[in-house]
Amino acid sequence: MRSFHYSHTFFIFYINFLLLLDIWLQGVAIVLPQVQKELNPVRVEFSTLALFAGLILGAFTWGILADLIGRRLSFNVCLVLFLSIVPWM
Repeated sequence: MRSFHYSHTFFIFYINFLLLLDIWLQGVAIVLPQVQKELNPVRVEFSTLALFAGLILGAFTWGILADLIGRRLSFNVCLVLFLSIVPWM
């Protein structure tokens, strides 16, 4: 039996991490009734609209940047922006 090389192991963990990040989209549907109960917004649908508008805008923006400046640099810029904003939320 062949042993895994470090890069294969890293790739497997990276893919599993990305799959776990996808779970938060399903979590939005679970959380919306509680948001509506506690925050009492006028239209709770706007939170889902904002989520998907951000996903579309981000995919469009980072897709173009990946073509212009490269995938690695655009991913690192996106990661730095994300990690600099998240602690303030």
